[in-house]
Amino acid sequence: MSNRIYTRTEKSQSISHPVNQDSRFFGTYMLMNDDRVTVLVVADGVSSGVSGETASRNAVTGFIESFHAGLAAEYAKASDYYSICVHMDRVKEIVMNAVIAANQKVCREVDAFTPTGTTLSAVVILNNSMICVNVGDSPIYHYSAKTGEFRLISELQTEAEAKVSAGQCERYDAEYYNSDHILTNALGNMNRSNSAIFDPDRIRCSVLERISKGDRVLLGTDGCFGKMKEDQIWMYAGSTNGDLGLQELFKIARRDKHDDQTAILFCFDEEVL
Repeated sequence: MSNRIYTRTEKSQSISHPVNQDSRFFGTYMLMNDDRVTVLVVADGVSSGVSGETASRNAVTGFIESFHAGLAAEYAKASDYYSICVHMDRVKEIVMNAVIAANQKVCREVDAFTPTGTTLSAVVILNNSMICVNVGDSPIYHYSAKTGEFRLISELQTEAEAKVSAGQCERYDAEYYNSDHILTNALGNMNRSNSAIFDPDRIRCSVLERISKGDRVLLGTDGCFGKMKEDQIWMYAGSTNGDLGLQELFKIARRDKHDDQTAILFCFDEEVL
């Protein structure tokens, strides 16, 4: 049995969204007869910027180009018995550099005075570990088959989350949703009406170890989750039919958030060592 990947994307039904401003990528590398490296990436173009769809596409492209080059260079200098899975620190560095490269590509496509922006969230899976990285508010969730817990593992970089950290409101209450759409970090260079100017020191990058068979990871743009809480999201992300699960997830989320929707669901069906 092989691991499964499900993905879905839909344009917002709102007339203010003439195009889908989300972008995504998923793929698997196997270099030098080593273990597989799987990469999942989503980006959500900021609608208040210029050409959000272009910004998100350039973010994904810039990330993948840099990650591929960094990974290939690492293998090129390796010995015959080299395995990337025992060098997670190096892979984490490659991932961080890929985020920087993604931001550079987003900014290169416009002049210095044109506002443009996008979120970026990515997961890199190596054997029984995975690296998660994000800028902005496109969430990443992980389900642990051992504990039965489904939880948010990325950082939502928004004004609402800053208020939660400061004790000014609770996540998911009415006050929270007054500012959950205002980013405090994003790729690109937004205008003055949005405080999100890229801060490389705030790239959130973490390593999860001891991934096991039955685990799942779900990443997506905020539109595909709406105002749903973790237990509600898991009702659909935990479906045995991933395609149907994402379809239903999008339908429920659309009840209170009219935005573009993109998600990638990875299911660990193989026994990991």
